[in-house]
Amino acid sequence: MRRMPRQFPIYEIVEADFASDKSEPMGTKSKLWVRDHRDRLWLCKLVRVRPETGLAAGEDWAEVITSDLCEMLTIPHAHYEFANWGGMRAVVARCVLREDRDELRVMDEVLELPAASIQERKKRSRVHHTLAVLWNILGDQGLALPPRQAVPPGIETPQDLFIGYLMLDALVGNTDRHEQNLALIYRRNARNVRRFLSPTFDHGSSLGRELTTERRQKMLADDLELEKYRTGCCSKIYTGGDASRQMLTMEAFMTAAKWKPGAGLIWLDRLAAVEADSVNALVSCIPNQLMDATSKQLASTLLSRNSQNLLDMRNLLK
Repeated sequence: MRRMPRQFPIYEIVEADFASDKSEPMGTKSKLWVRDHRDRLWLCKLVRVRPETGLAAGEDWAEVITSDLCEMLTIPHAHYEFANWGGMRAVVARCVLREDRDELRVMDEVLELPAASIQERKKRSRVHHTLAVLWNILGDQGLALPPRQAVPPGIETPQDLFIGYLMLDALVGNTDRHEQNLALIYRRNARNVRRFLSPTFDHGSSLGRELTTERRQKMLADDLELEKYRTGCCSKIYTGGDASRQMLTMEAFMTAAKWKPGAGLIWLDRLAAVEADSVNALVSCIPNQLMDATSKQLASTLLSRNSQNLLDMRNLLK
């Protein structure tokens, strides 16, 4: 399916937009909640700056491109837009909660794990943030798909949808699917609590955004270097077991897809329906002051090759 490229506005964040009733404690970047003219909540995050160069790290364009790819693939997601906060580059994400009674719980909260440092979380992820543990959580009969969000026909369970999230990670090379970047929504009323898989969010570690210009140029000139990077992207989801290790993004998708091949094929068919021209147009339309030509060329190359890699897997699921 061909999708016309859209314009990418850069929203100016001013003090009058601040949502004083909301706070956001997680993560490592400066962030705050803001409200738009329709009183909808958005999370504004500053883009990190490389200390060695003083240049922005590219998390904003990685988020916006991935958000638009989710639209093309019909994957429920947080919607991202470019922003400027006090003269600094930022990105805003629409809140995935749609009702005041909704509560977002990330996976370490779902598992009722105590608060811990980043290093301690990394150690326990080998045991708790494994594909098998996540699959078991998402297989709970009481868990539903994200409320009021479109999914492809045939995607009927949270496990089905999670396979789509893993395909997305493999497509964009998302290396940050840790336990705080996957969540459930809890909706309470007077009689019970309903639970939903949250739309996917936080894809800022994708599309080689962390690479320097020199490294990107080297990869574009050396195909072996590019392939080594592309095929080595790890997902922050672990294999489990005595030798627990981070799974490659392609490996995580294929493992889950083999558990439910029907859902895996639905997602791969959705990917096949997205025209390469639409993807290239999406990347090329990112404002040049935010994403330079080398970054665009590498991102387009990664998307093209990852897409073909994924589509080549279809015969393994039939």
